[in-house]
Amino acid sequence: MSQTKKILLIDDEASILGITEAMLERIAEKHKLSFDIKTSSDSVHVLFDLVHQQKDDFDLIFMDIRMPKVCGEEIFRSMQLMDSKAQDRVIFVTAYPDDLNNAIFGVKLRVLRKPFHLKDIEAIVLRVFGLDDGENEPWETLENKA
Repeated sequence: MSQTKKILLIDDEASILGITEAMLERIAEKHKLSFDIKTSSDSVHVLFDLVHQQKDDFDLIFMDIRMPKVCGEEIFRSMQLMDSKAQDRVIFVTAYPDDLNNAIFGVKLRVLRKPFHLKDIEAIVLRVFGLDDGENEPWETLENKA
């Protein structure tokens, strides 16, 4: 993979953003990948950029669920209005997976539980970018079928 992949990290905790960004940089170096990593702790700004400005050009988005003002699920629902493939690019990151109990009908949501480790992020990156076709999904999948 020689093409630079754009990754967006959204979390209201600066420490989580910093740790995840450092993990991604380490993964890029290890696998000789090129990432353009953007971070944001302002969910309102992200919602505006992704939906209203239609700057939805990220290859992978790690998004916290619980954030002040606008939660990750609301951002995702808005993204889906513009892009039916949003679910293929978003990984929800949370310590509270029960927050997604009312997950969007018929949509499989990918969830990474906090606390996570470097190997978790690495497995997700390799799978999403087609560099690992292992049998096990590196995330938990939640789906509302009711």
